[in-house]
Amino acid sequence: MSKKIPDSYVAEGVVQYEFSMASLGVNLQANYSEMEDKECRWSKNLIWRGGMAKRNGASKYSSLEVSTGNKIVGLHKFIYSTSQLAMAASGTAIKYWEGAAWQTVDNTRTSGKPTHFSTWLSRAYTSNGTDVPFYWTLAGGITTLTAFPSQTIQTMPYQDRLLIISENNPGDLQWTGAFDSTSVGTVAQIGVRPDSKL
Repeated sequence: MSKKIPDSYVAEGVVQYEFSMASLGVNLQANYSEMEDKECRWSKNLIWRGGMAKRNGASKYSSLEVSTGNKIVGLHKFIYSTSQLAMAASGTAIKYWEGAAWQTVDNTRTSGKPTHFSTWLSRAYTSNGTDVPFYWTLAGGITTLTAFPSQTIQTMPYQDRLLIISENNPGDLQWTGAFDSTSVGTVAQIGVRPDSKL
């Protein structure tokens, strides 16, 4: 069964397409591969907002590669003051999107290493378990974190501190000082322990 709008309702020059009716209706929840044949598969990436509307983020961000020929190994939404920037790690570079092109933050990273980002104190912290971690601000450039373990895998903001996990001792949590990324210590040294909210 297919439906077509009567010709009397169609403006001149408008092309009509016939489509099969989705007898099982619209399914905005299931994955495309899990949908029945008679469900409206064209409803994917749509939401219901008084009618069907395109889901935000469903369009292509950019046709430009972050780093030509290299896969993206880390993504981050960096919120800086009132700005929001997309950051990406690809090849040896960390870059951010500036509306029309990718801008380089750093291009000395070990290629292909999964990269983790976090935002703390209006700074984007970057670590990959191999290179010395750093933080970046849009205004001030990068600052190498020499107090951090050189093989920091990941950082995570937690209340007034930054939690650090290192590649060479992943079971040992380390912390920065309160609102300070220049001093780092273990749980015993800093005196802060994770609680049930971690």
